[in-house]
Amino acid sequence: MDLLKAGSLAKKKGGGATNVEDVFSTFLYEGNSTTQVIANEIDLAGEGGLLWLKWRSGSNAFGHALYDSERGVTKELKSQTAGAESTENRISSFNSNGFTLTGNTETNYSGDKYVSWTFRKAPKFFDIVTYTGNGTTQNIAHSLESTPGMIIVKNRTSATSWSVWHRSVNSGAAYGVLNLTDAFYTDSSGTAIVWGDNSAYVAPTSTQFTVGSNSRGNTSGNEYVAYIFADNSAEDAEEQMIKCGSCVINSADAVVDLGWQPQFVLIKEYNVAGSWKMVDTMRGMGVDPIANQDRVLLANSSNLEETNNGPVLTPSGFAFPYAGGNAAANGSAYIYMAVRGPMMVEPKAATDVFAVDTRGSTGDGKKPGVRSGFPVDMALRRQGFSGSSAGYLDNRMTQGQQLETSSTLSEQVNTKTTFDFNNGYYEYASTYADQLGHMWKRAKGYFDIVAYTGNATPSVGHRLNVPHALGVAPEMLIHKRRDSTSSWQVLHKDAGGGYLENTSAFYTSANGATVDMADYVTSTTFSIGNWVQAWHNNTSGSGYVVYLFATLAGISKVGSYTGNGSSQTINCGFAAGSRFILIKRTDSTGDWYVWDSLRGIVAGNDPHLSLNTTAAQVTSDDSVDPQSSGFIVNQVSATNINVTSATYIFYAIA
Repeated sequence: MDLLKAGSLAKKKGGGATNVEDVFSTFLYEGNSTTQVIANEIDLAGEGGLLWLKWRSGSNAFGHALYDSERGVTKELKSQTAGAESTENRISSFNSNGFTLTGNTETNYSGDKYVSWTFRKAPKFFDIVTYTGNGTTQNIAHSLESTPGMIIVKNRTSATSWSVWHRSVNSGAAYGVLNLTDAFYTDSSGTAIVWGDNSAYVAPTSTQFTVGSNSRGNTSGNEYVAYIFADNSAEDAEEQMIKCGSCVINSADAVVDLGWQPQFVLIKEYNVAGSWKMVDTMRGMGVDPIANQDRVLLANSSNLEETNNGPVLTPSGFAFPYAGGNAAANGSAYIYMAVRGPMMVEPKAATDVFAVDTRGSTGDGKKPGVRSGFPVDMALRRQGFSGSSAGYLDNRMTQGQQLETSSTLSEQVNTKTTFDFNNGYYEYASTYADQLGHMWKRAKGYFDIVAYTGNATPSVGHRLNVPHALGVAPEMLIHKRRDSTSSWQVLHKDAGGGYLENTSAFYTSANGATVDMADYVTSTTFSIGNWVQAWHNNTSGSGYVVYLFATLAGISKVGSYTGNGSSQTINCGFAAGSRFILIKRTDSTGDWYVWDSLRGIVAGNDPHLSLNTTAAQVTSDDSVDPQSSGFIVNQVSATNINVTSATYIFYAIA
């Protein structure tokens, strides 16, 4: 979700890494009651780290289960209780790319859903320390190599509550209780304090933290574990992976500007009683608190997921809603620990970021129903492509909602699709035997998704600059207002502006101004104005979603061509032809045609669909032919994608 310079992606000596995907993972899985290997690409065997599991849904009420490399795979703690460490047979091994589950019921019950959060040990990100209490002041050394942002300590020997230190609460001179909803407590000087030398608070340093004689952190002879999270606020923006901070809601949404979009947030209202909320983008930390996207788990509870009551994503951080839904009260004060979203890197192959699959036969029980081999960020979905049906664009950021490509309708509740998988998405509908899914993953130079809220600042020439993480200037944008009837608006580098839901020709000027995409996009932002024009959408308070596409050598191509009335090769710079092709005529009316290699891009007839209609696929025309560098367009009556002197835009994936 974020962008780093290529040179910063190399692992550092000593196990550190500047790529957050090396050190953190949210992985979703379904229990099967037998041995199950989870490959989340986090090295727990060599580098070590924390594995935090949580049951999400099903017929049971299993709680949290925490394991780490310092205590061993059989030693379990539960964040929702004060209970001491127990010995269990739920994890059989920490692996170089994840971990292995046993068939134990609690963490692998057949058919139930689970989430795993994995924090790898790495300098300036996360560390684990075990120690023995001495009943008096004790300095505990750590290897974080930076001042901590948050520390969580648990007594392993005795039933004692979890203690939490956070840099933002009373300058750190206070403690929270992870297994309770209580407000933070203030350490009192001269007593058995948690964080200090029993006479006064002692702030953690880049090499150690100090515990007093309080039983929550230092009972003589008891064994303890400490989970130490960094705060990268002082680091260069490109090196930041984790931040710990606070915010207060005062009569408006509390907006936390991290400088990047998070993938995981742990949050607690610290001035009054409130739960420890855990959200992540894999389960559905979304952009709209009212639309039932935000799925929340509570560190202090074994409850299943709650919805519609957590923070929401912004392009550069997250926010707490002040109005509507489960909004926070005025004066609410929060602490947070946020982990940066996956740092977008260029894919090595198109198969890493694009897939097409069908569900197959009705009720085949396949999960996920449509498979990709990677976490899906956007799906172009067709229910029953061999019959009349609508097509939809769904995405992980606004999951729970759907937008129909052939309609101007606002978002509708999506009861058919969930992104609850790391290797595809699930189509719930059982009435169709032909479920077609084209699937994209966000990646540098290739594809990105942005959601934003309009501000409609009423001034001539005003633009709302919306950040994105594509890393290059986008060459095609597909844009839709979510909360009201509105056209799908497309801006293309070679053609100006058009509409996805109809056949209309593109326009190159409006209100006397030339529609030139270069005026509105950069490698880091795109601009939205306040005029009622196709490339300007900024209604105050309204929500929008934008899909950004770019040419990436050997992977994707955004381009255009002029028809020759016969046959011509469209060179995309590919080595083995195209798996996906989108074509639209721009100088006159013309459908938005889609071909893919799953249904056939061959020398004969090629099935095609049109995004702007609900019509069944056409299988009787030879519109395109395969060609190693891209594809060949023919002049046929059904599509008219090569009319002499006509102009066309296309988007192709290798």
